[in-house]
Amino acid sequence: MLYPVDLMTLYLREGDLKSVAQVNLAGIAPAFRKSYDLTPELGLGLSHIELELDSLETGAYLAMARAEGLFASGLVLVTDLALLVNEDTRLGQVRAQVTRDGSWSFVEGVDIRVVGSGDGAFQAGKTDKRGLFVSKGVVGEATVIARFGEREYAFHRGKVLHGTAPSERRKSRDKAEAPEPSFFSNVLGGNAAEQSSRGRQLRGQMKNLSQGVQLNSIP
Repeated sequence: MLYPVDLMTLYLREGDLKSVAQVNLAGIAPAFRKSYDLTPELGLGLSHIELELDSLETGAYLAMARAEGLFASGLVLVTDLALLVNEDTRLGQVRAQVTRDGSWSFVEGVDIRVVGSGDGAFQAGKTDKRGLFVSKGVVGEATVIARFGEREYAFHRGKVLHGTAPSERRKSRDKAEAPEPSFFSNVLGGNAAEQSSRGRQLRGQMKNLSQGVQLNSIP
């Protein structure tokens, strides 16, 4: 079964698509429903089969499949939008460019959302005349969602890590600010103790000497 969904709203509400199968679909009629007979191949290896879907309108669909107590879910996009993404992990920068699939026609005014798995903060904007949107300061794996109009979507999920998570950045900063132990701390500590001991001995000798002079000066 395929259920039409607003991909942008769904992602902004859920934060990611890991729990997309738990989305409440009450009151939403499936746009497509069909049964297939799947004949598994012999052996324990994985097998793949292509399922033909009837003609669907442009949009995003939540796919649900059930068979003998087994359950699977996924996302189907019907669109000719192409999302070209370049990631610079050193700068935490994500450049997203939207074109029409099979052409170099850039799409201006596309609504873009970028979020890193390590920061959880959405960066929003629209593509310029080059179909381009640039975001910076991304932390973790980047996810990019593009929406044009009411039903056209494009989606990108990065596989590279940008920077470090905020907690890791704080740990690194605290570590950098903490004073590092001196290589000669033990030697310096020993010298200080020895100097202190010698100082006490010298003060004792001076005191004894002063007392002796005073006694000898009495007529």
